Amino acid sequence: MHASKNLLQFALASVSILCLLAEMYGITTLRFAVCSWLLPCAFILMTWLAFAVLKGDRETIAVIGGGACFGFIAAIVYDVYRIPFALWGFPIFSVFPRFGRMILGSDAPSWAVHLAGWAYHFSNGMGFGIMYMALARRVSWWWAVGWAVLIEISMLFSPYPQFFGFAVTSLFLAVTLSAHALFGVALGLQVRCWKKEGKIAHA
Repeated sequence: MHASKNLLQFALASVSILCLLAEMYGITTLRFAVCSWLLPCAFILMTWLAFAVLKGDRETIAVIGGGACFGFIAAIVYDVYRIPFALWGFPIFSVFPRFGRMILGSDAPSWAVHLAGWAYHFSNGMGFGIMYMALARRVSWWWAVGWAVLIEISMLFSPYPQFFGFAVTSLFLAVTLSAHALFGVALGLQVRCWKKEGKIAHA
């Protein structure tokens, strides 16, 4: 029962990044996917979490609530780490307004485009956090580093770099892989803290 529940949580959380993959592979637009896939799945997860809080279901609270919070904070750490590279001239944050334009359309106000783009970025971070918590929260915290790096390697083998015009140089690889490794460290250490506080059961 727990395994099937965790797989469903993993699947619902994965929809965020699947929306972008669907756009890049020409399956559908990011705008359609966000409206038709992501928003309903996010609503299901939030409703599931609300019922879990009412019932005192610590397992679900840890996976959905904890995973979303951990992923959000890890995404902030990930972005802060990349700021010096952006100031150095790396177009690291240029994808976010592109996300926003794909979701809202090119005629949307600039502030709305940036807001939508950043919101989608954090949606991915929260989704990755829930996905990790659904399947690997009971393993050693450093598994989160492998999880984060695996995500980025998978994206590098997708149309992502070409789609957004990134030249896959050794410097680009060093920056993006180290940033994702730091995302994993932030995610894993938060899970470790919850384990120590008894909020997540050990294996």
